Amino acid sequence: MQIDDPEFLEQAGELIEFYRQHPGIAAADLLGIDLNDIQKVVLRSMWFSNYVMAIMCRGAGKTFINAVFACLKCLLYPGHRVGLLAPTFRQSKIMFDECDKIWKSSPVLQ
Repeated sequence: MQIDDPEFLEQAGELIEFYRQHPGIAAADLLGIDLNDIQKVVLRSMWFSNYVMAIMCRGAGKTFINAVFACLKCLLYPGHRVGLLAPTFRQSKIMFDECDKIWKSSPVLQ
């Protein structure tokens, strides 16, 4: 199939819309990340809400989920601006490094 083929473009658009409605599946298929159940719930809440407060224990993967969220937003919404903000530069850098690891280990993005 050619990239400029109308049938291909229609199917690609449908697939992108499916991934936009199912971020947990998108994380598995596009990023190669198998999230546990609670991480899927948190990601879905973040994806479909304007404001989220995730009160999670230490080591629950808060930074990791934020990195997955940022990577998926960049992939599924081209031109969408994503900021990795934290109270300190060090915390922002940790999140950026996590995004970088996800990006480099993704089978689709290589």
